[in-house]
Amino acid sequence: MLNPCARRDGIVREKLASETILYDQSTHRAHCLNETVALVWESADGKRPVDEIASILHDALGIPADREVVLLAMQELGASGLLEVAQPGVKRLTRREVARRLAMAGASAAMVPLVATVLAPTPAMASSGAGVNQQQAGQDLFDVELEALFDPKFFQNQAARNDLTAAQAAFGSDNYAAEIADLDATLKALGLPPLS
Repeated sequence: MLNPCARRDGIVREKLASETILYDQSTHRAHCLNETVALVWESADGKRPVDEIASILHDALGIPADREVVLLAMQELGASGLLEVAQPGVKRLTRREVARRLAMAGASAAMVPLVATVLAPTPAMASSGAGVNQQQAGQDLFDVELEALFDPKFFQNQAARNDLTAAQAAFGSDNYAAEIADLDATLKALGLPPLS
């Protein structure tokens, strides 16, 4: 297995309280990394092996020095396009498997590696024929995606996740009326007020 190497070209990093936001300038996607994945991303310099990164996680976060935690974080980073090289031949892990391992060691479920990704509207989206409606639709989508990202209920709420996926698809096909309806349904499923 290759030593993991994070992609840093074209990535803008913003550190928040317990998350890190990475904005990918080439795809216009914002990735929210929890502490575990953020530390793996920061430590993945192509020189450190997986076991050394697991030790860094143990020292910094107090979680077990378990290589499977690092492998899941790498899997999440790779799926988000945040690793330089894909890791061939690495066993696919589930969040449930890693959560179980961490729970057995007494670690919090919040330490399970997680990357959540949202599409950020660009100036080109605003000027591509649909004018203000498209710009507002893109901004609304971005706002609700961020709201969902930081709502702990979102990842356990299948209806909210389905509605947000439908809103993203509607935005991608320029169906802004359907997008707004789906965004409002997402907010309702989370117990939040509608957009308007």
